[in-house]
Amino acid sequence: MKKDFVKGIAVGCALSMAIGGASALADTYRKFLEVAYTDIKVVVNGKPTTPRDSDGTPVKPFISSGTTYLPVRSISNALGQNVDWDSDTSTIYIGDKLETDKVNMAEIEPVEGTHILNSSSATFPLRQVTIVPDNRFAPYSSTLFILDGKYSSLEGLFAVPDRDNDDDINAVQFINEDTDEVLATVSNKRLEKAVDVKVNLIGVDKLRVKAGRISDDNNFEFGYNGGYLYNLYLTPITQK
Repeated sequence: MKKDFVKGIAVGCALSMAIGGASALADTYRKFLEVAYTDIKVVVNGKPTTPRDSDGTPVKPFISSGTTYLPVRSISNALGQNVDWDSDTSTIYIGDKLETDKVNMAEIEPVEGTHILNSSSATFPLRQVTIVPDNRFAPYSSTLFILDGKYSSLEGLFAVPDRDNDDDINAVQFINEDTDEVLATVSNKRLEKAVDVKVNLIGVDKLRVKAGRISDDNNFEFGYNGGYLYNLYLTPITQK
């Protein structure tokens, strides 16, 4: 195969072209490849087309190690399909996203630690308003959930109720029990608005939730806190 020209290019650059400039390299690594641009022509449903990115700039397909790479967004647009990038789960969606029913985390019984309340007893005061959540979890110390890799993400809220008289920064860590990787840390103080919780659970079989505080030197210190996680929902991984 005659090569017009060959040069090194980062894999991340190809991903960036494919998703129209989305930031795909935040928590990944770079690997350099040798690629060949050979004036590849693209024909979609019998009609020649010029691949372009989201700004309309032409994007050239290329070949690396015998595999031809095409820009995802431009090809999908030519086929009438939308393309979306989810940076939290590092997922490219082509066409419609799979609709899944989210799972109330109160349905997941912990094998260690505190159970999640799922009744009227879950109510609590926050900024002089009574919150009536779908569920409420007080991670007083350390709690372990078995997820068996069935979920892609966990979403919810974290707040410190009015009745807590502590002005320290309360915090919660979400940890992959098998690898000790800290998946996310959220923190909040009394009288502050609830903060969002979003945890990437791709590949997580066992999830440990630890309570603690943020120290003066901005480190997480394991121990009791008075904060609440609430409205916690898991998104299942849908298999075709």
